Amino acid sequence: MGMQTIAKVAESFDGMFECGHCALEVPATVYARSSGTARGAGAQAQALALENAEMDANALASRTLQFVRCPRCGKTDPTGPSYRIQATIGAIVLGAISAVLSYLLVAMRTRGTADAAAAKWVAIGFGVFMVLLLYWKWGRPWRSPDKRTVFH
Repeated sequence: MGMQTIAKVAESFDGMFECGHCALEVPATVYARSSGTARGAGAQAQALALENAEMDANALASRTLQFVRCPRCGKTDPTGPSYRIQATIGAIVLGAISAVLSYLLVAMRTRGTADAAAAKWVAIGFGVFMVLLLYWKWGRPWRSPDKRTVFH
């Protein structure tokens, strides 16, 4: 598999908060933490891992603004719930695909000699693990957005 370089960042990102309800536009600073990886070791891999971590943190900060309450009217962006639905459905679909593929992989590797019931439960467990992992990763924007955002 090879070496992996991991970089972690915790930065603040400045952007404009635009309320879709009361049309308020106000500068905001969002604090985001993330990590990134790159193949290999050394300065180049470290720079690439850091760049990947910064891109992920920037995307997290941008998505976080969809879930922050407006300082004037107290409502959140109307597009926030659709992103949450997309992330939930995506996690469920990819988890189901992971479960099916892991079941097929076990069946192919053992050429049918594996215990089918055990293989089924292992595949279901792996699928559930993938759903939870993806939901946790994609759900970061709506977890405590007001604590990570400061309006100016």
